[in-house]
Amino acid sequence: MATENHTQQTTESLTEAVCLALGDHPEDVMGFSNTASDVFEWLERIFKGIEAEAEKGRDASYIEVRQMAAMGRYLAADFSNYMDCAREKMTDQLKAAGYTVTPIRGA
Repeated sequence: MATENHTQQTTESLTEAVCLALGDHPEDVMGFSNTASDVFEWLERIFKGIEAEAEKGRDASYIEVRQMAAMGRYLAADFSNYMDCAREKMTDQLKAAGYTVTPIRGA
């Protein structure tokens, strides 16, 4: 928790803000959400591609593949959104503690 000494303190980077406010390295605090969000976005694209290719087939095996790809795409999109929200929440908490932060990614 931020103390009065840290209120309205400006930092040059998100890394510095996380270290000051949360007492831990940003790789451990926020890095996972950036990486996970990216990975889930990539998985969503992969599943979308598999789903599109399975649409070309007519037999039952293609239907099964298409359904599994649709499920994977849904889960990947959902978890990507979840991780983006977690990152935004942590950034908001840092700002509420009085830190000015520069986002790591284009959020």
